[in-house]
Amino acid sequence: MGICEGLYHLHEKCILQLDLKPANILLDYNMEPKISDFGLARWFGEKQMSVITKDIVGTIGYMAPEYYSTGVMTYKSDIYSLGVMIMEILTGEKELCTIENVGVKILWLP
Repeated sequence: MGICEGLYHLHEKCILQLDLKPANILLDYNMEPKISDFGLARWFGEKQMSVITKDIVGTIGYMAPEYYSTGVMTYKSDIYSLGVMIMEILTGEKELCTIENVGVKILWLP
């Protein structure tokens, strides 16, 4: 829940994290999650909803397929990463993916 609230707060401030993954979630002394590593983060103008980039950076497997294939960054890119983390929590399985024809194919570990 804390990760969702933190991501909501960032998006309210027009900030995209763009590298949301378990390694970038830290726990404080009270075991409250904190989002970290804003090295790839982007700030959007108040009315800006997306941006296109040529420099695709992030962690494969947590990166939204539309971002990887087109370079279009939106708030949905962070939501996709959050969804992948929630699926990992619910299934207990780490995700692998491969890149095929500029798309992303998801492969689950046995």
